[in-house]
Amino acid sequence: MKISTQEYEHYLIGTIEGSLTNESLSEFEAYLGEIAEKRKHFLLDLSRLSFVMSSGLSAILSFNNNLQQMALLFIIYGLNGDIEKLFMHTGILSHLNLCATREEALEKLPKSKF
Repeated sequence: MKISTQEYEHYLIGTIEGSLTNESLSEFEAYLGEIAEKRKHFLLDLSRLSFVMSSGLSAILSFNNNLQQMALLFIIYGLNGDIEKLFMHTGILSHLNLCATREEALEKLPKSKF
């Protein structure tokens, strides 16, 4: 798994590449913790994610709840076919903000914050 982040004044964009497995879970959770500490809206690009285990989905849900408590947006975009099917079958989509593209995700951010 490879993680990269672009930081802007009022939001961050993260990209996950490869597989999110039990072996990479602690790295992913630490990353999400660092993002939460920055107290900015967060967009997560999953277009290059090839596999995710249920523990990764749990980490995403937990992170979403944390940002909601801070009144911050967490938006996922770019789900590929297989990952989108997994999100649909597990019911996780009903708990997350999801967009098809980066542009759509950026449109959901508060206008006064960037």
